[in-house]
Amino acid sequence: MFYMRLALAYGLAAIFFFLFAFKFALGVAPIYTTDALLIPKEQGGDSQLSTLASATRLLGIGGGGSQNSNFAKFQKYWGSRDVAQQLVAKHPELMRQMFGANWDNENNRWYDHPHTLRQIVAIPLNKIFGVYPSYAPSAQDLANYIKGAMVLDFDQGNNEIHVTFSAADAKFAQWFMATVISETDKAVRDAEQRRDQDFINFSRSRLERETNVSYRDALTDSVRQFEMSNMYSEAGDNFSFQYVEAPALPINHSAPRPLTYTILALVFANLVAACVTGALLLWPRSAPARWIGGALDWLLNRLGGLFSLGRRRPT
Repeated sequence: MFYMRLALAYGLAAIFFFLFAFKFALGVAPIYTTDALLIPKEQGGDSQLSTLASATRLLGIGGGGSQNSNFAKFQKYWGSRDVAQQLVAKHPELMRQMFGANWDNENNRWYDHPHTLRQIVAIPLNKIFGVYPSYAPSAQDLANYIKGAMVLDFDQGNNEIHVTFSAADAKFAQWFMATVISETDKAVRDAEQRRDQDFINFSRSRLERETNVSYRDALTDSVRQFEMSNMYSEAGDNFSFQYVEAPALPINHSAPRPLTYTILALVFANLVAACVTGALLLWPRSAPARWIGGALDWLLNRLGGLFSLGRRRPT
């Protein structure tokens, strides 16, 4: 009878906590993951790029304009504050979507005081260390989010970048990745155009007072090449890269995985059931153990009565 009670206690506890854990798993929001593969974009001829690079190095106004240098600049601009500011300026609603927990819907503004348990608990520590946090997110917060949430994997051997991003909304995951990539590329394009324009302006001012014919011819040729470079930089949707695989709309969610959550629920339920039966063995005279024992005895008696009625029922 004693071991029967333990077995029943184990089984009931395992079933109850399995259903509890499984219900929790069903409430977890699905996560969708999209990715993209980028390679350097071919830009102009080697001789022209070499001339531009040499001219800019001599004048000290920037690096070369090769495809690899622009691709490297793309990686440096990734998750920068400048790119984040461009995103905020073009999409003002993005900050509320990304940092909605800090938005006060009742007053239609950002919170100006602690409003979560974590922020309230941190108040004494903030006072001790003289930290006065702002609860309104900034472009730097968005830049940090991009660096942390969008994994930028650069394969140096194949000279390619693989980007992945996960979000609870499949369409947002695709849109946000494509938008961040586009704005980062635009930042590189703008930087290159500023470099070209700086050289053009400098060379034209130098031509006005240069008397050496050879120098004038060299400057005139360089100005022409930089004007062509500036013109070419405006062509095409992408400047520093080209897509091998563009961000796709994810159809199946990458998490949670049903089989994994089911196994975890089973393990959790059996661990809790083992703890319950172990407590009954270690402290059989405790009030909870006596109450559980009484409930189990009542349940066993009812089950025994049902089985005995079933056996006596005429056929």
